[in-house]
Amino acid sequence: MSSFKEQLKDDIKNVFFNTSEFADMHDIDGKMIPAIIDDEIMEEYENLKDYNYDGMYKVKLVVFVSLDSFEKVPVAESSLRVDGRKYFVLGTSKPDGMLKLILGVSTS
Repeated sequence: MSSFKEQLKDDIKNVFFNTSEFADMHDIDGKMIPAIIDDEIMEEYENLKDYNYDGMYKVKLVVFVSLDSFEKVPVAESSLRVDGRKYFVLGTSKPDGMLKLILGVSTS
């Protein structure tokens, strides 16, 4: 019997980032990657009054990818192209073997 952590790792790979289940293929910096763009989280950000980072960026996209999708985790304020559009990385986190990217656009 596998442990909870092992099962979670399998589910992330075989369910969450399975394009027949939850994920869709997205062009991220020229590489087609199974990803989940979470619209519900975006609604939370939109409902917060003037959710800006340093007054220079506005959150526009929250993307989840498998942690192994990138050789190096993108760093804050670096740029990233998603489906042909340029965004800036505002933050990252690594919940349960996934990589959460909070992406924004310049407000200036």
